[in-house]
Amino acid sequence: MNLYIQTLHLLSPYRGCGIAASLLSSLIFDSPSDVTTSKWPETPVRSVSSMVKHYNIRTVTAHVHESNEDALHWYVARGFKVQDGVIEGYYRRLKPGGARIVRLDLEWADSEGNAQLPREENENDDDWEKVELEEDNGVETLEDYDAVVPGENI
Repeated sequence: MNLYIQTLHLLSPYRGCGIAASLLSSLIFDSPSDVTTSKWPETPVRSVSSMVKHYNIRTVTAHVHESNEDALHWYVARGFKVQDGVIEGYYRRLKPGGARIVRLDLEWADSEGNAQLPREENENDDDWEKVELEEDNGVETLEDYDAVVPGENI
């Protein structure tokens, strides 16, 4: 199972305060003091959250705009690896419109204490499929709604 981060955005005055890192960490991991070691003694492994165990999450992925070096560095600093290649045309309204994929493989033990290693990247994953979005498929967008003006009664 993969946890996909669709959007993680902070207004610029709040960046660098640890808010996004704390949010991400609280979703994926238990308390920072709960650290075990993997079968490779030099690799510390943080205990994953009950949500990760409940949904059997093995990887966490996100798309990052190809020119957003700050975001790529942010993910790498948290253990993510930047995948090779650029997905061209991912962002339709941005130029350039490519995206890079970042991925975090999770290693954790099941209830019997058996290590649960992430699957190999080349292993087939038939649990999901990418569906191309049609231009006019009846999906609502933000532009479909009137703006809310502060102070007006709704």
